[in-house]
Amino acid sequence: MYATKQDLINKFGEREVIALTDREPYQHAVNDAVLNDAIAAVCAEIDSYISPRYAVPLNPVPKIVSYMACDMVRYYLTGAAATETDPIAMRYKNAIKYFVEVSKGAVTMGGMPNNAGVAPTVDNTVQMTSGGRVFVRGDY
Repeated sequence: MYATKQDLINKFGEREVIALTDREPYQHAVNDAVLNDAIAAVCAEIDSYISPRYAVPLNPVPKIVSYMACDMVRYYLTGAAATETDPIAMRYKNAIKYFVEVSKGAVTMGGMPNNAGVAPTVDNTVQMTSGGRVFVRGDY
């Protein structure tokens, strides 16, 4: 997991995490099921961007990935009772831009050793071989 409940609480405060996850009937506490679903979705999205360049899931998780993942989880959780704001949407878009640049190799993820975790290339392409010509034009 690239973000944890504690990461989100540390970054946004427990009150906001409760507001983002608490669903009817309201418990006035963090709804772990809602939070874990959003974290899983964000992890899958991040993996889809970085998997061409790095072996996923990342282990250890670089601090920048955790930081960006928190912004993405926050964005995923806005909508129903919580309202999406421009800063929340902007942070999500900035995170996506970052992971696109990582996938292109334009930027690196801090804390990742050089070439450690680079996804291996696979050379298992399809090859076809013809059995030869069956019909020939002109020679009857």
